[in-house]
Amino acid sequence: MTKRQTSVVIDPVAMNIANKVAAGSKVTGDYATGGGILIEGQFRGNLHVTDGPLVLLEGGHLSGCIEVQGDAYIFGTIGADSDDQTTVTVRGELHLTSKCHVHGRILFAKLATYQGANVHGSIESLVQDEQLAGS
Repeated sequence: MTKRQTSVVIDPVAMNIANKVAAGSKVTGDYATGGGILIEGQFRGNLHVTDGPLVLLEGGHLSGCIEVQGDAYIFGTIGADSDDQTTVTVRGELHLTSKCHVHGRILFAKLATYQGANVHGSIESLVQDEQLAGS
C-alpha cells in the first residue's frame, strides 16, 4: 500500500526558482524564464517556463497562454470565471492543491490533485495525445 501525499513543500533554492512576481505586482506581456518562477502577484500574457517549476501561490493570479517544461504547483487562481482563453500546458507533473481555483484549458503529462481543488473547464492528458501521435 502506498502512502498518499497530503501536502506540498516549496523550496525555492532546491527547485531552482530564480524568478518572482511579488505580491501586489501586476505583470502583462510575454515572459520566458530560464529557471523556475514563483508568482505571488498577477501575471497576464504568454509565459514560457524552463529549467524549473511554476509555483503560483495563494493570492496569485495567472492568465493567458502558459507553457511549463517542468512541474507546476498551483495554490492560487488560473483564469477567471468568464475567461475561456487561458491555456496552461505542463509537460511535467501538475499539482492542483486544495487552495487552487482553475478556469480554462489545462493540459498535463502527470497530475496530482488534492482534496478541495476547485477546477472549472477542461483538463486533458498530454500522454494520450503523444501516444496517438507516435502510432
